[in-house]
Amino acid sequence: MMMKMKIGKFLEQRGVPHVMDSCAVADYKTKLQTTDIIVSSKHLAGEMIPGEGKFVLGVQNMLNPNSFGDELLGIIKNNFAN
Repeated sequence: MMMKMKIGKFLEQRGVPHVMDSCAVADYKTKLQTTDIIVSSKHLAGEMIPGEGKFVLGVQNMLNPNSFGDELLGIIKNNFAN
């Protein structure tokens, strides 16, 4: 939940529209139909299979969006920006 809030604030500060949700790792498959990008810890990201057109971003420090923000913004810009 804390990661969701921090990433949301990061995206808001950059004017990036978004809708976010959070779930336990075991439940991520139930969210895939309505999810484009999953942000997870690096050690769990490798276990996730998002499917075509979906992305998993594995991060070292989940509570510091500045440490992975450029990569997240790159995924958004290259795949979802109109």
